[in-house]
Amino acid sequence: MDARLYLPADWARSRARREKCHVPQGVRYRTTAQIADERLRLVSPQLRHAWVVGDDEFGRPAWFRRQLARRGERYVLEVPGNTHIRPLEGKIPRGRRKPPFQRVLDWAQGRPTSVWTRIRVGNGENGPLEVDARVTAVQAKNKRKVGPRERLLVTRTRETKPEWKCWLSNATDEVPVDVMACVAAKRHLVEDCFERGKGESGLTHYEVRSWVGWHHHMTLVLIAQWYLTLQQRRIGGKNHVGKIDLRKTGWAADEGRWKEPGMARLQRAPKATVQRVLHVHNRLCPECGKALWSAYVSDRTVRTLAGVHRLRLHVRSCVSRGCRRYHVPYRPEEEGHLALPQYEFGLDVIALVGALRYQGHRSVPEIHQDLEGRGLVICERTVTNLLDRYDELLALRLSDCRRLQKVTAEQKRVILSLDGLQPDVGHEVLWVLRDCLSSEVLLARSLLSSSAGDLATLIGEVRDSLSVPITGVISDGQHSIRNAVALALPGVPHQLCHFHYLREAARPIYEADRHAKKELKKRVRNIRPIEREVENRGDPQATAILGYCSAVRSAITDDGRPPLQASGLKLRGRLRDISASLTRVEKKGGFPGR
Repeated sequence: MDARLYLPADWARSRARREKCHVPQGVRYRTTAQIADERLRLVSPQLRHAWVVGDDEFGRPAWFRRQLARRGERYVLEVPGNTHIRPLEGKIPRGRRKPPFQRVLDWAQGRPTSVWTRIRVGNGENGPLEVDARVTAVQAKNKRKVGPRERLLVTRTRETKPEWKCWLSNATDEVPVDVMACVAAKRHLVEDCFERGKGESGLTHYEVRSWVGWHHHMTLVLIAQWYLTLQQRRIGGKNHVGKIDLRKTGWAADEGRWKEPGMARLQRAPKATVQRVLHVHNRLCPECGKALWSAYVSDRTVRTLAGVHRLRLHVRSCVSRGCRRYHVPYRPEEEGHLALPQYEFGLDVIALVGALRYQGHRSVPEIHQDLEGRGLVICERTVTNLLDRYDELLALRLSDCRRLQKVTAEQKRVILSLDGLQPDVGHEVLWVLRDCLSSEVLLARSLLSSSAGDLATLIGEVRDSLSVPITGVISDGQHSIRNAVALALPGVPHQLCHFHYLREAARPIYEADRHAKKELKKRVRNIRPIEREVENRGDPQATAILGYCSAVRSAITDDGRPPLQASGLKLRGRLRDISASLTRVEKKGGFPGR
């Protein structure tokens, strides 16, 4: 609906930066909560909504929650785990008039199991999404100021190491805990909107350098996303994005439970082009060795690049009561070569989706268009799911220790290469360890820290999984990598990567070349006035002058590839060729009619 660029405090104070990026004079530094408050005041009267949901950036400032309450907004805002709260329900400790303040996470983790309510907040790819929730009345304290009465919602995931989240709300006591938990779970729709914008309308595909340019780009992106949303609402299907309404997104108030809304198929499923009957080849139980008996016949349709296969599967099972696989279905082995269990599309389609994404650098809509051009009836959401399955299969293949041991055993040694990739400052670093001889990736893992101890642990894990010795290591010159190799592989030769070695060795030459290029560019920069003088002329002389100007401009913008290609020397050579060409023209007498 709206977007506004956040201007950091150091940018707001820097006059040079503001002038360079054309930031308007009236724009001052404001926090994200202040920007959100302004946007909500402008948008709220025009947009029907029931709740305001946000993360801890908006739940932390108490003034923002007060502003929402004054305007009559119902909110569910996440707060950090170190927020100090005072419970208003329950027993008061002896000797105190009011309960003491404590960290909200400490209070939540001290609650007994019996007070938690299991709530289903949605459906995921691996089944229903369930959390344990608890609601109570509290007062929050911020900078020694005690706030009004609010309702605290605490949720935890049902995992071995649960993820805790805390929310403050001004909802009345009549709103049940399951409704509040479902509303809080809707916050991920913002992240979904970002991902859809990145993949469908180019949200992050900009190279603007000005305040107005960024807002122009965002305006066009919002218009494009709005149009796509209207089309999805018109067509329907899994990608349908409508109003964020609990009654329409699955919350059935009359039934008191969460249910996934149904999806109607817009067209008939394609008819099968190939009929196949698959039998179990292994007729003996792999557990007890006795004969497998015919259990039942199952039909399945699989869509592949070669056509739609209708499979009739003769499933067998063991009938020996003492066997651990008693009445466990044993399906035909050939079925696994065609498709994954319970998937409608074959493995060849998954492989093609992965190749188009990572080799062809196609977006999801482009992959969808390519598959439809091959005759496959498939929706865009399914392409995303198949891409996730491809990532899982690829990760499974890379983690197959037996296959890696077989590959490395043939070459009898491993030369280890390791490097880290950080997508942006503050993000996790993806560390990749691979074998230079076979080009196999031995380990890939993201780490928040890149200390020598963490890297030594990764190297030790690879070393222990191999049956052959590591005879050498190649990496860049990062000190943490050098120390990690010395810790995990003492005595193993460690060589600096050729490219990094050459770059470090050529640094003085590179600096001199860069200075020379800067001085050369100063001499030939004033070509724009020459272009303006002749751009409206159509005679041969003007055409030649514009051609020389274009050649100079191209030479200036060509940076080369240091350290092997010095950009300053390359610019000098190209300018010398242009000068020689002008000299030859002058010797021939210039242009006719000059």
